[in-house]
Amino acid sequence: MKKMLSLTAGAAVFAAATAAQAQIDVVFQIDESGSMSSAINGVKKNVKTIYGALPIGSHVGLVGYGAMGTNFPTPDHCYDVNDPIQSQEIPHIHTSLTTDQNVFYNAVDQMIAYGGTEQGYRVVYESASDTIAAAWNGSTCVSTPKPSLGFTGAPYCNILITDETPNQGGRTQQESIDAMKARNGIFFGIIPTDLFTETKKLADDTGGKLFDLTQFLNNPQPVIQAVLEACVWATSLKAGDGLGGKCLPLSSKEITYTLDYGNPSKGSIQNVQISHTGGTSGGSSWNTNVGTLVAGATGSTTATVPTGQLVKGTKFFNEFTMTSTTPGVGKAVAKVETEVCQNTPPEAKCKDMQAALGSDGSIAISPANIDGGSSDPDPGDHVALNISKSKFTCSDIGVANYVSLTATDDSGESDSCSAKVTTVDNLAPVVKTKNITVQLDASGKTSISVPDVDGGTTDNCCIASRSLSKSSFTCADVGQQAVTLTVTDCNGNSGSATATVTVVDTLAPTNVQANAPATISPPDAPISFKATATDNCSASVKITDYSCYKVKKDGSQQSKMESCVVNVSGDTLTIADSGGVGDNIVWAVLATDQSGNTATAKGSVLVANPSNAGGNKGNNGVGNGQDPQPPGNPPINDGAGTSPGNPGNKKK
Repeated sequence: MKKMLSLTAGAAVFAAATAAQAQIDVVFQIDESGSMSSAINGVKKNVKTIYGALPIGSHVGLVGYGAMGTNFPTPDHCYDVNDPIQSQEIPHIHTSLTTDQNVFYNAVDQMIAYGGTEQGYRVVYESASDTIAAAWNGSTCVSTPKPSLGFTGAPYCNILITDETPNQGGRTQQESIDAMKARNGIFFGIIPTDLFTETKKLADDTGGKLFDLTQFLNNPQPVIQAVLEACVWATSLKAGDGLGGKCLPLSSKEITYTLDYGNPSKGSIQNVQISHTGGTSGGSSWNTNVGTLVAGATGSTTATVPTGQLVKGTKFFNEFTMTSTTPGVGKAVAKVETEVCQNTPPEAKCKDMQAALGSDGSIAISPANIDGGSSDPDPGDHVALNISKSKFTCSDIGVANYVSLTATDDSGESDSCSAKVTTVDNLAPVVKTKNITVQLDASGKTSISVPDVDGGTTDNCCIASRSLSKSSFTCADVGQQAVTLTVTDCNGNSGSATATVTVVDTLAPTNVQANAPATISPPDAPISFKATATDNCSASVKITDYSCYKVKKDGSQQSKMESCVVNVSGDTLTIADSGGVGDNIVWAVLATDQSGNTATAKGSVLVANPSNAGGNKGNNGVGNGQDPQPPGNPPINDGAGTSPGNPGNKKK
């Protein structure tokens, strides 16, 4: 399971980890003075009863005090003959912490009630601090080697049983409290009720409780229940801050702590609570309910804690406690300590750089680009780098940009320097072209402009100019022409691309002429006619066909090819012999320009009577009137008459 906790009050810092275990350390401190003689047997009986109720594996020790005094010196009892205070009986160990029931019961059986002064606070102090000077060996007290209770590090419960005030010299109540807290111990006092007021602080400050001695002799169960609930810690708790033994950076504002918990007991425990129970900065009211833990279950939760104001080189601690409401299950405590780091500020070092814009007209730089070797003199201290400006665009070209680099160490101290960032544009425009087809006009010319062939040219900043390698075309350019589009941006970078311009001529030749008169006379032969045409570029002209025929009276054609002599050479038709009067000579003219456009025309002449140059003229033997023409052609008059005339006069 994983939960998140949040502390809101005070600073809490953790570095070490402690864990409570299923076993416990219990030390009984029994008053052996003469006033206990009437109660000692009942006390010994119920102490054995408490022992029997503790979990198997618990470590239990026994300390006696107040037995005998300097007024009754015998070698069988423990007292300090050099103490200036009369009757200064000293605490002595009957048995160190043991898991052996027989050893413990034998030690209990050897206890006596014979003596005087009862220094209760002293026995609490010396037991918790493990500084008891003497040990009972069954027949006498020994001090060599120095005795020890042998604490195991498990949770510690201190049970004091007396009928007299513990405040009888030697140690104060506050010294006892301090010693108990240092041991993480819990104090239980079994005393007369009239002593509760003066002993209450010792119980309250350690999380313990006071019980009436008389009631205890009659029924030890309330004491057993309290000890089991407070001391049998069938839970475990560890706390850590993740620093791995390093000091806490001075700049820290908060830390996330991990609290690992478990239930090493054999049964299920309910309502497991983890709370912040103390620390240098004071306690906090928060806690979290982990829930039910079955036997052997473990879990982890985290607590994010504000550090508050930190002071270089100091140490402070905080404490977590895990409890349960299950009877017989107590608490586990994890106390952790952290040292705040001493600190030396970092040193920021800068270097200038050139920032070349990308295709989108911008560039982003990082602190590493202008870092000239920033460092921190503290071993292991991390330096974080930040810059005042990280993005540059086309508007930054030509501008003196000074960027601040700030180096900050783990303690929050920083240093800054400045670097000059020169923004440049080294990218040429991305030139895109498109192919086009253009038409020559009637004059044989055409022209284009940049937009005609620009297919979407772009630049990361801006474009200053565009130009074409060729923009005007004539008949000489008919066909595919490579035209280069050159683009220059605002920063002097140029790029180019080629477009294919296809120049076409779709205009056919015009004014195709056979250039022949309507009629000729036989004497006019030989005679030549040259066909011509005009074109926006140029055209070749040739005669492709000719024929010679006469139209008969019935309108049909009579071939005269045998009598007409016609020669064709390219664009020229030559009539060498026209045959006879009335012959029609026709021919076809084809004009073709360089693009293959064509136009045609038809030439024709009629062989007519020679003209009479001096008055009456013969009509070559044909009467005046209309000369017949090929079908579909209008008749041609060779005289003034409208009908065949009489034979003309012969020329004299």
